Amino acid sequence: MKIVIIGSGNVASHIAPALHRAGHNIVQIFSPTPEHAQTLAAVTGSDAISDIRNIDTTAQCYIYSVLDDVLPSVIGAMPALPNAVHLHTAGSMDINLFEGYQQRYGVLYPMQTFSKNVEVDLCTTPFFIEGNDQQTQDTALQLARQLSHRVICATTAQRTQLHIGAVFASNFTNHLYAMCHDILDAAGLPFDVMLPLIDATAKKIHTLEPHKAQTGPAARHDKKVMEKHIAALTNDTQKKIYKLLSDSIEQSAE
Repeated sequence: MKIVIIGSGNVASHIAPALHRAGHNIVQIFSPTPEHAQTLAAVTGSDAISDIRNIDTTAQCYIYSVLDDVLPSVIGAMPALPNAVHLHTAGSMDINLFEGYQQRYGVLYPMQTFSKNVEVDLCTTPFFIEGNDQQTQDTALQLARQLSHRVICATTAQRTQLHIGAVFASNFTNHLYAMCHDILDAAGLPFDVMLPLIDATAKKIHTLEPHKAQTGPAARHDKKVMEKHIAALTNDTQKKIYKLLSDSIEQSAE
């Protein structure tokens, strides 16, 4: 299949090479930053463009992998290509962003954390797909199954909840890691002492429901320990987060 990748960021940098390895012809990489387009195009044997007006109009599929806040304007800048399939990769963006611009459109959303220089196993990454008609959905399904062993059809409403869940499970958790790093650093301790605990906690929920895996002072209603921790914290934001999360854990334990 002839595919154009619109975007060259974290998601595109993983999706484009994977589709290329699967045998698809990635004819173009678009990015408003020429060097970014050229870097990804070199990996996929594609042409690099930085002007949307130079988009190849003969492709069968256009995959939009750009920041959420610019996605509507990029879709609006594209020429009408009624015979092609148009898919965006955003978790929380509506499928109907394409409505009025393209006839066949949908979503190809990989639920994973992506960084350009960090390898990701797409085969184990869940892909959530949607199409505005059966033919488009079948195309999205076919592409997703060439990248992953786990493909699920999900509506825009379902993906919104999924994306919220992903923020809690990944983004918020990572921010807590950063807070932990700062706390240990201030005490003259290395952050890597936490890695066995972090790994064991993540591994545990592969076999236990998260509520059942919960441990710690809040889960056992140990008020004295929690008060001691809050008193020892010097950052007001950390104090508030500690108390808010502890209250939530206590309520769940009840």
